Amino acid sequence: MRMFEKMKGWAIVLMAAFPLVFMSCDNGNGNGGDDTDFTPSAALLQAFQEDFPQAVDVRWEKYEIYAVASFSVPTKAASSDMTAWYTNTATPELVQEQQNMSGLESLPEAVRNAFYTSLYNDPQVWRVDEVEIHFRHYDYSGIQDEVRRVYKIELDAIVSGRPDVDLFYDEQGVLLNEKLDYDDDDRLGHWDDDDMPLTGSISQAYVDFLNQKYPDYRIEELEREYSREYGMLVVAELEKSYRAKDDDRYEDELEVYMKEDATWLGTSREIHYRSLPVVVQSAVDQKYPRAQWEREDDAKGWDTPERPLYSVELEQDGRYETEVTAFFDVDGTLVKEVKKFD
Repeated sequence: MRMFEKMKGWAIVLMAAFPLVFMSCDNGNGNGGDDTDFTPSAALLQAFQEDFPQAVDVRWEKYEIYAVASFSVPTKAASSDMTAWYTNTATPELVQEQQNMSGLESLPEAVRNAFYTSLYNDPQVWRVDEVEIHFRHYDYSGIQDEVRRVYKIELDAIVSGRPDVDLFYDEQGVLLNEKLDYDDDDRLGHWDDDDMPLTGSISQAYVDFLNQKYPDYRIEELEREYSREYGMLVVAELEKSYRAKDDDRYEDELEVYMKEDATWLGTSREIHYRSLPVVVQSAVDQKYPRAQWEREDDAKGWDTPERPLYSVELEQDGRYETEVTAFFDVDGTLVKEVKKFD
């Protein structure tokens, strides 16, 4: 295997700002950023063939910064469906490989026992849909090409009002992450549930808080993410459908950030860049000249306990690509900027 840097898709980092700064992996379009017409480069094909020489029925897609290969590997018993994620660069690096498993019986004993003793082992409420093993490749600790195995159990709710659940375990049966998905319509792309697993457990307290604060919105998803300032946070995706004056139906989507004790930190709503206040746009242009920085079409408006904020995302090319998420007050004052170098 080859060395590589810590990747955006596996390390979701919430940087400290006043009161809140979040760098999110926003999809570039309505189909979740997928490009089914993606053609891999010669370097990428060579890297893939070296990693998976027995692969057959290969299909490539582009998802945000990743090139994703779906394929099968013949075995004596049957073929095994697999997925491999690469960074889409001139020297491609393998980030994750994923393999479907035959069922709970194929899991390590520690993982099976952890699931059997969990509240989700209730056949009257949940049905096991799929079981997968994820081989994630890290160079976080200076150990070249360290590979960690993460086991994922997907559960479908068979009781009305209960969410579908994705459970992530390590090899010792430790629950790394549980993801509650209240939306049966996977409109945002089929890679949504492959985020970096993080430690934690989601309780009813978050659901109760959201229903009280946003009674007109439907909970689509709950997930835990990491913050440098606050530690583990719970992030909720909410949606409300409404009919406008033109009689067309629209959707209002929110992302809500809460601390572990369900304390509200802030809520973001995606807006178009041109919808930002003129004073904020002027401040962005002054701090990040257009000749040097590219702007994303979308920005975010933030509602927080202290004050409203706006955030914009910018990119600058060079020897290393620089990505900045900049947060501004309503009067155009720069509150915080978070930089990332690729």
